[in-house]
Amino acid sequence: MRDRPCCRDTPAIRAAVAARSWLRVYQLPAHAPELNPVEKVWATMKGSLANLAVHTATGLAATVKNRLKRMQ
Repeated sequence: MRDRPCCRDTPAIRAAVAARSWLRVYQLPAHAPELNPVEKVWATMKGSLANLAVHTATGLAATVKNRLKRMQ
C-alpha cells in the first residue's frame, strides 16, 4: 500500500514492481487517516495528553510510555 508522493512513482519503482509478479500495489487516497490505524493511536494519545502539565522531558516521556502501555 502506498500514498501518492511523487518520489514513490518513479520509473525505477515502477520497474521494480513490474518485475515482481507476486507484488500488489494499492494506491491510497492522498489523505486518508481513517485507513491508517496508527492515526487512531496518536489521536487517542494526543487527547489523553491535551490538558497535561509536565515540567520535564523525562516526565513527558514517562507519561507517554504509561499511556501507550494502557492502550495495549
